[in-house]
Amino acid sequence: MDRERKAILRSALQFVDITGQRRTSVTDKSSPLEVAHEDFQHDGPFITPSPELLYMLLPEPTAAVGRSSSVQWPDHISDKTLEKMASTILSDNGIEHGQVFYQYCICVYVKAIFHLFQKPKAYTDPRINAQFLKSKKIYETYAFRALKRLNFLSAPTLPFIQSLISAAFFMQYLGNMSQSWILNSYAARLITALGYHEIHNPLGISSLDEEIHSASRASAPNCIAADWIAGEFGYYAILVDILRSRLKCTFSPLTHRECVSYSRKSLRALHHLQKNLTDTPGFVDPYPSFLTWTVLLYPLSPFFVLFCNIIGELDMDDYNLLQDITQSLSQFAASPYISKLLKLLYYLQNLCVPLIQAKQRMGPQVNVPTLYPSMTGTSHDHAASTDQHAHVLMAGSPYMDPIAGANHQQLQTPSDGSYAPDDALMWQLFNSQVSLEWFESDPFSY
Repeated sequence: MDRERKAILRSALQFVDITGQRRTSVTDKSSPLEVAHEDFQHDGPFITPSPELLYMLLPEPTAAVGRSSSVQWPDHISDKTLEKMASTILSDNGIEHGQVFYQYCICVYVKAIFHLFQKPKAYTDPRINAQFLKSKKIYETYAFRALKRLNFLSAPTLPFIQSLISAAFFMQYLGNMSQSWILNSYAARLITALGYHEIHNPLGISSLDEEIHSASRASAPNCIAADWIAGEFGYYAILVDILRSRLKCTFSPLTHRECVSYSRKSLRALHHLQKNLTDTPGFVDPYPSFLTWTVLLYPLSPFFVLFCNIIGELDMDDYNLLQDITQSLSQFAASPYISKLLKLLYYLQNLCVPLIQAKQRMGPQVNVPTLYPSMTGTSHDHAASTDQHAHVLMAGSPYMDPIAGANHQQLQTPSDGSYAPDDALMWQLFNSQVSLEWFESDPFSY
């Protein structure tokens, strides 16, 4: 593998390892993407959901007509159960609140957040939208305070499970996937403890199965059209991980090409959502909510695979796609989670710039070798070595990090033997993945 691509891969791999292992505060002073984070007021009095809020959430008697034209999340609480929760909250006599009360309040406040989730883009008046966002912040604050008052050692009950699922939705909506999965897994354990994981002769299961299997993209209502595209992102991202696992067993050029192809499809779906924000439901402050069930929920493997393909094939289309996605995400740097992702993407993107510029200077007549990632330490070059063109590729290529101000000399390979030889660097980066804790933000920990 030629020297300049070795240097790029070594810098990228070390940067990914450092950022993936270090849990930084959202107010990282070394990042120029730093923005003021509007944190929740964790400590303070808890306010019971107002009667007006409960009236807004309660379905009308005729709401069943045409219900398929809209989707209200979360949907794990039936209308009858919501009515029972509202009745209990309204009958509160001001005495000391028990666990059931806070469980109901979590469900109600999260329901209110997702009720407003559909609203802002339906109105053009900025004052109305501003009030929606203000109300949403209030509901988020009190949902979090109610969650802080939950006793996780309480006996398993259905309301407890419903509140945990609501809290998991809430954390996912905030972008805190680590705690979302913790709450979701605890709810699953309580479901198992109560025996709800086994369904015996459910009524109407045949008609339900028929409805599910007959559903198609063409028959879906317009309000969930964006969800189909978000689903495609997740579908292809999972396929990328499956193919990466297959490549660990035995390398195949065909499997590698499929892996790269699915990475492109996954990121193109994401880019489509970014370009059509008006078609997606939810708030845009501090970022569009679809990012919480796409980029923040699924592995970042498509990004790493596509970056390796840019280095291996100097693919201009892949570089432009990565650049477009990064540029689209930059407007949402106010989110601490998106800010961390942007720091990674900016670093990878800028490492590619010298190679792309060098390829443009060399012209199409120069045959650049294709490099495949390989766990055996063989780089699978498909053309002669390009050391003769090294002076062209290295020209103006200090591999500077424009974000942290770190150059290549500051990102030297450790001498403890933790890195493989240079010809296996692409394989390591190809299979990189950051943990959920990397996205986790300290203010949301409890």
